[in-house]
Amino acid sequence: VASTNGTVYQQSPAFTTDGRFVFATDGGLRTYSTGDFVEVDVTPASLGYTAQDCASPPASQTITVSNNGAGTMGWTATTDGASWLTLDTASGTLNGPGSDTISVSVDASGLGTGTHTANVTISSAEAGTKVVQVSVDMYGPPTLDVTQDGAPYDFLVNGNNTPSSKPITVNVTGDQTGLIGWSASLGQTWMSLSPTSGPSETNTIGSVGINSGALGALTSGSYTGDITFGIGCASVANATVPVSLVYYEGGTMEVTSNIAASSFTITGGPGYSGSGTSAVFYDVSPGAYTITFDSVQGYLTPASYSLSLTGQETISFNGSYADIRENNNIIVTMGEARKWSIDDEGNVFDESGTPLDSFMISKSKNPSRGGKGNFAGGTVAASGDIDGDGIDDIVTVNSKGTVQAFTGAGAPIQGIKFAAFGGAGDVAD
Repeated sequence: VASTNGTVYQQSPAFTTDGRFVFATDGGLRTYSTGDFVEVDVTPASLGYTAQDCASPPASQTITVSNNGAGTMGWTATTDGASWLTLDTASGTLNGPGSDTISVSVDASGLGTGTHTANVTISSAEAGTKVVQVSVDMYGPPTLDVTQDGAPYDFLVNGNNTPSSKPITVNVTGDQTGLIGWSASLGQTWMSLSPTSGPSETNTIGSVGINSGALGALTSGSYTGDITFGIGCASVANATVPVSLVYYEGGTMEVTSNIAASSFTITGGPGYSGSGTSAVFYDVSPGAYTITFDSVQGYLTPASYSLSLTGQETISFNGSYADIRENNNIIVTMGEARKWSIDDEGNVFDESGTPLDSFMISKSKNPSRGGKGNFAGGTVAASGDIDGDGIDDIVTVNSKGTVQAFTGAGAPIQGIKFAAFGGAGDVAD
């Protein structure tokens, strides 16, 4: 036998027992088949799958069985008893060079988390046996995350004026397969959601709103319903988002006041009443309306007045109560006898008895300790607005008849200090 460049390496080829003959060339050893030679080749050597609770089954994979010889080769494929492993073809025959394929499917629905293995054995009476290992990595369920960024999803619609939608974020985390997504269903036709489905491992920012096309079928009133998010798996609970709608075709009437104790009545239409700092009435018919605020002790009552509503507009009443209550403090004075002096002091308290200020009125010698005269101490106090700033000041007179004035903080008021009489006396408000 000559090589391609004419060099003879071997005159007589060596035949093998299975019908092949081998000889050397410039490219190395060459093996040629006779009509009965077969050789089995199986690829790949292993298959790996990733499966997860709540996910669709993993895609099937293929084993290729080939005959590299010219003869006829029969083959069979078996598993080692793994119930989760399925072969679509169990046997075949290859007449000469060629190949067959086996589709290998995995049903991991009954498997626990972890790695599971099995074998597929390809056997040929003419060519021997090959083994392909199959493994499945099984994961637990993912997590459905619904973040209600725009909650509460409460909408107010006057006629066909559709309000702005509100955001919501949806995601499926922990998806090991890339096969799990979410979807949503709307409990009422007047709801809207965009989008209504999405992939895993992506924060899908959607919007919850009102379907204006469905409002024509509604009458004035309040409506509620839910949007339900899920991944179609019993292992993961659905997420429910409540949505409410107040729909009306008339006008709006608002009432505000500056104190929580206020209350009011409104004449016109069916009549309205309420209390507190704010109230809103919907679906109000066109017409004239008059509000009357109720009296509250210690406040001047706002005057009644009227407004007219002409259509789907908003009218607003406001009542401002004026506080006429006096916030009086308590003023206490006393003379304190010390060893060589008597100190007249003043203290100011609020109505609950909490100290606010303390100030010195006068200091005198104590006659019993060598002082002159028969002064025994003691001061009388009253309050009133002396300097005209709208804030009560303090007026005192001691037992010598000396009149003084102080601010509420205890600072002397300049120019007001005089002797009223020789003995003790009172200063009236």
